[in-house]
Amino acid sequence: MKYIYKLLIPGLIILIAFLLLPNFSFAQSRFIVCNGPDCTICDFLMLVKNAITFVIELCIVLAALFFAGGAIIMMTARESEEQVKMGRKMMTDSVIGAAIALSSWVIVGT
Repeated sequence: MKYIYKLLIPGLIILIAFLLLPNFSFAQSRFIVCNGPDCTICDFLMLVKNAITFVIELCIVLAALFFAGGAIIMMTARESEEQVKMGRKMMTDSVIGAAIALSSWVIVGT
């Protein structure tokens, strides 16, 4: 069990780093929509919207990774009922988290 976490956690960190590096290197075009003194309150609200969208996308990616991690834990459980329950709980929690993230995006958008 600990062997799985030793592989899963660094793999998640590396995957998240690869997902975030392009967003930080192209941050100006992704988040900030104005240049210098011509920024208005609408540009600030667009910045907030872009930041919320980025966080939602990150939450969905993390939920998918945790769902896959729960599936891996269940597949490698080998008759251990405790690990099957833990993997199932991990999968259901990731689905619930993704549903909360998407519903908050719909509520804010509405």
